[in-house]
Amino acid sequence: MSTQELKSLIGQCFIVGFHGHEPSPDIRTLIADYHVGGVILMKRNVQDAYQTRTLVHALQQIAHDAGHARPLLIGIDQENGLVSAFSSPTAATQFPGAMAIAAAADPALTRTVAEATGAELRHAGINWASAPWSHHIPCRCLRQALPGHGDTHTDSHHALPIIPKPLSALSACELIPFRTLITSGIPSIMTAHIALPQLHAGVGEDADVPASLSARVTRLLRGELGFGGVVVTDCLEMAAVAALPGGVPLGAERALAAGTDVVMICHTFSYQRDAVQRAWGAAAEGRLQKEDLEASARRVGAMKDQYAGTWANVLSSPFDEGAWRTQWATLKSQNTPLSTSAYARTPALLFPAPASALPIPPSTSGMPLLLLTPHPQRINPAVDSEEPGDGTLLTPAGTLRNTAGAAFLALAESVRARHSCTHVVYSPSSPPPSLASYTTIIIALPHCPALCALHIRPNARVVILSTCAPYDLADVPGVRREGVAGIACFEFTPPAFEAVVRVLFGEAQAGGRVPVKGCEVCE
Repeated sequence: MSTQELKSLIGQCFIVGFHGHEPSPDIRTLIADYHVGGVILMKRNVQDAYQTRTLVHALQQIAHDAGHARPLLIGIDQENGLVSAFSSPTAATQFPGAMAIAAAADPALTRTVAEATGAELRHAGINWASAPWSHHIPCRCLRQALPGHGDTHTDSHHALPIIPKPLSALSACELIPFRTLITSGIPSIMTAHIALPQLHAGVGEDADVPASLSARVTRLLRGELGFGGVVVTDCLEMAAVAALPGGVPLGAERALAAGTDVVMICHTFSYQRDAVQRAWGAAAEGRLQKEDLEASARRVGAMKDQYAGTWANVLSSPFDEGAWRTQWATLKSQNTPLSTSAYARTPALLFPAPASALPIPPSTSGMPLLLLTPHPQRINPAVDSEEPGDGTLLTPAGTLRNTAGAAFLALAESVRARHSCTHVVYSPSSPPPSLASYTTIIIALPHCPALCALHIRPNARVVILSTCAPYDLADVPGVRREGVAGIACFEFTPPAFEAVVRVLFGEAQAGGRVPVKGCEVCE
């Protein structure tokens, strides 16, 4: 194998991100000179649907002109809900995320939403969706990464989570959905940056090695679970890997040496370049085996053949922009009402609501209700936009009082459309003032202080709104008191807030149910 052939082979083992609405010099270099076989789009790359389609076509043209044998895998983190890189008013439809759609308890609805998501992605030229498995999303990658984050308390964007379970316990819980998915033919699985110390014990690996860098985890997938598809890491720029000695480049070598097929590096050109170059050197020096790289390239190639198609498919000519826009408009006309109806089925009461709390009556006295929303915080790069578009609330004198995230501003507008409303943003370090003058209060979680500390007037109507994990309500002292209602919408997106506000004001019923166990306040 020539040096150039080896470099081309290694390039197929990387998927990278870049910045901008058009192909940047960095991504052109990575595709043409480093032969990377995949590109992942982020929110920062999406301006509108047609721009995204044009961007994807340009990326594919660069790869074709550089001599790539097959089209690029074009990925995106489109899980719906909070993680919807392609969703915006000018791009893809916003649909409920996994927990919200699960609250509707309707597999047929879940299937229909997945089909709609896949159709929009396909129309933009995207062929690899990082999302929970569905037969109806093109070239699927399981985003609930193995072994799953459900039993962790740490975000791997910031640190290394640990699940101290033996294989027997993992098999009885975390691995159950993976067995089902593998049996159903899932083409790719993502490995998480999570340590499994009891799984690594006795096999020569450090107890704190992330699953994404673990040969034992790869053997678990290939051997015990019988997975023959593509194994891809989560982004190596997450702190759980990037903070390790050697950083991202060594992490990439370790992942490939452990049997991973594709390494993901989403943000920084220097990391991407150095990681590919390190893989070149590792292959030349025998730390990476050519036979293993060839096996990975075969699996990636098979996935490309099935989901990316041929160059004739990808670079069809001539392109009919008018027909493309007409078909996109048709998709949106179908999917917008589907989104509204899906969200309408997701709000769930967390405990029986007293009649004194819900529904909130119309505003007749002129007395505004009080809406408390949490101060916006950075969550992680998968959720946060690089330009969050936060709004500003001012005092009558025009000075800055507090700020609110764009979604919570949408919540306030939805409430104001039905009732006069005072909107205050609070944080643990700056709790709200006395609430004794308000007869109706809506408190959006997380970070709510104890109700007894808020000086709420007797007989006040209080609604606690869980805007993400329903477990948040269990941390609110005094929540199960007279006149308090607890309700969950499972995500802080504008359509989720519109759906739950309709329930609060009696325009709809809360037909959802909490789809997870262990939420004590719901029991």
